[in-house]
Amino acid sequence: VTLKNLPTLIVAGNGSSAYQNDIVFSSTPGLSKVILENLPSISSSVRLDRCAIEELVINNLPKVSMVNIS
Repeated sequence: VTLKNLPTLIVAGNGSSAYQNDIVFSSTPGLSKVILENLPSISSSVRLDRCAIEELVINNLPKVSMVNIS
């Protein structure tokens, strides 16, 4: 998944697991590459739980206070 240069984005995720101000992808075994860049309105957290992450890029998310990868 690539989320890039989206100044008004406030939520992204799969299913009902994402809440406002979060990026949440959970139990997504096909998710191996995540690029998150220039998302100034995301202000809480990035959570990638039970995914098969092989490549991760996180740049310029100035308000994010927590990144959780498990």
